[in-house]
Amino acid sequence: MEGLRTEEETVMKVVALLSYGCPLQAIVFAFGLDERTVAAWQKRAGAHCRRVHIAVVEQGKVKSQHIQADEIRAKGRKLVIWIALAMDVTTRLWMAGAVSQQRDHCLIDRLFQHVRACCPLVQGLLVSTDGFAAYPKSIVRAFREKVKKQAGRGRCALEAWPDLCIATVIKHTKKKRVVEITRKVARGTREKAKELLLMIKGCAEFNTQVGYPTTPAMAATLTDHIWSIRELLWYKVAPAPWVQAPPAKLKRSRGRSRKPAEVEQTQPKRPRGRPPKYVLAEGLAAARTAGAFTN
Repeated sequence: MEGLRTEEETVMKVVALLSYGCPLQAIVFAFGLDERTVAAWQKRAGAHCRRVHIAVVEQGKVKSQHIQADEIRAKGRKLVIWIALAMDVTTRLWMAGAVSQQRDHCLIDRLFQHVRACCPLVQGLLVSTDGFAAYPKSIVRAFREKVKKQAGRGRCALEAWPDLCIATVIKHTKKKRVVEITRKVARGTREKAKELLLMIKGCAEFNTQVGYPTTPAMAATLTDHIWSIRELLWYKVAPAPWVQAPPAKLKRSRGRSRKPAEVEQTQPKRPRGRPPKYVLAEGLAAARTAGAFTN
């Protein structure tokens, strides 16, 4: 958010109001700003917060043992949007999110690619979802590692984490009321799922036992203090390391390699067509000087 000509205090207030759902026209009327300016600030702040999330959260430092994923159906003007979200149950940390107009496996794949970037190496993990059929395969595709089974050349096999459990919770409603809840384990064993649940038991009382205000990021040991809006908006993200591109490979010609033909040096060809006027004028002047023309 650097390089803006407006005061930092005004920018922070506008972004804070936008994050809490304040209408755009109300902000334009209250601060006397142009509608396009406020929209540009909103877009710029969203892109910056996305880079901060990748630099702070998606670095494989969230030691999660229980993840809950779900989708939200949002309605707009002649538009329906699906928002997929994933949360760490242990610390109540929002790990990732994805937006799409279709509720399909591509949306869930993008969601769990970000979730996988937050988690460290192979560990015991329980993922709770609803009855959407795309969840089990997308979770297995995200949480798997390369394993070399045979020595020598060849591709490594992709194997899912051995302690990965997927639990499905389906709520049956009648007249907009929940009448029945179905719970089942789509992957793994019930004993392992219960073991993971017992390991995270009491995590809801974490914030009250510490003795001071705690945020989910502090509970996940990602930071040691509560961030302000100014610190978030003016957080400097380190640029990606520069990597020199490898040289382009030469294409191998098909068939026998041909040697370049040797071209004999000959006199330059006489230009075709009528020469320009200035060339004719120079030639005539040189002829007059040499006395080629007689009376």
